[in-house]
Amino acid sequence: MVRYCDHVPTDFDIVVGLDRVKVHKGYISMISPVINAMLSHDTAESRSNTVKITDFNFETVKAVIDFCYGREPENLCVETIVGILRFADKYDIRAVTEDLSNIPLANLSPKTFATIAHYAYDCSKDDLFKTCCNYFKEHLGEVVITEKFTTLTPYFVAHLLKEAFHVKTPYDVLRHAYANGISFILDPLEQSVIENMSLDTFCITVHYTWECKRDNLKNACGKFFNDNQAEIRKMKEFYDLPPNFVYEVLKKGYDVA
Repeated sequence: MVRYCDHVPTDFDIVVGLDRVKVHKGYISMISPVINAMLSHDTAESRSNTVKITDFNFETVKAVIDFCYGREPENLCVETIVGILRFADKYDIRAVTEDLSNIPLANLSPKTFATIAHYAYDCSKDDLFKTCCNYFKEHLGEVVITEKFTTLTPYFVAHLLKEAFHVKTPYDVLRHAYANGISFILDPLEQSVIENMSLDTFCITVHYTWECKRDNLKNACGKFFNDNQAEIRKMKEFYDLPPNFVYEVLKKGYDVA
């Protein structure tokens, strides 16, 4: 019925950058406990009858309000729906969440995977995230070649690999990424390996580095060997490495000296 209230003047503005969406203060307070809490105290929002939104774009905010007012939002694609759900989750607009919660799952595909999986993880939608992990395992080859997938953070992709393929160590994650062409996460994750290299991790790092032909790590291994060679030469694990790996470490140590 709220769609028929156009004759009632609006008295509250939702501000997104230079744009505004005009709403009814009483209605927006009723559907959002978060906004209601803002307006129930002496806050900047209650005094100015405005709330500034900085973490959502105008198109998303307008789509949320259109939906809440019973108006069909424009361009209602999966990206827009996920944006609406993220906004509804943050501002606890349960009516929206309940109406739209099944749409991401129904539209899971290689092209929409990154958007939906990231939403499920960020907003603690555990069942949806578990489904995304299973989907990732079954359709990895199709998912990783999409442009949207490459915009995910390396650490989130690493988490996906751990959950989907039950890999445990950082080296397992790196090997899985390397083997499946997920190259954009390698350098950032390897930086952590370099920074945390120790006598305990040196040999497993060497094995991964030469097995997967990772040049940046080769230099780091050579330098670490030079700095710690007295201890490393006493380690059985070092001599258990493939002979060509041992030779390459010694050679790289000489090269970077």
